[in-house]
Amino acid sequence: MNFDTIYLLADLADWFANPLAVLGVVLAAIGLATAFIAKRITKAVRHTDNIDTSDKLYVGICLFGLVMILVALVLVAVASSQLPEV
Repeated sequence: MNFDTIYLLADLADWFANPLAVLGVVLAAIGLATAFIAKRITKAVRHTDNIDTSDKLYVGICLFGLVMILVALVLVAVASSQLPEV
């Protein structure tokens, strides 16, 4: 490993020490998972195999996942701006 890699790992460790960064990563993971399994959740709630993409529950769950991803993006941006200058 060269020194650039060590500095990169140190910066990454400093970034993950920020609670906003960790919260952003967790919210992004939850948002992605929710958006990907929205159809399964809708099938389980509706008790049917055919779900239209314009179903209000399906759209609502997808929007919830996308909002979580957007909030995570904002939190990660704020966490990145709080890093100390080197």
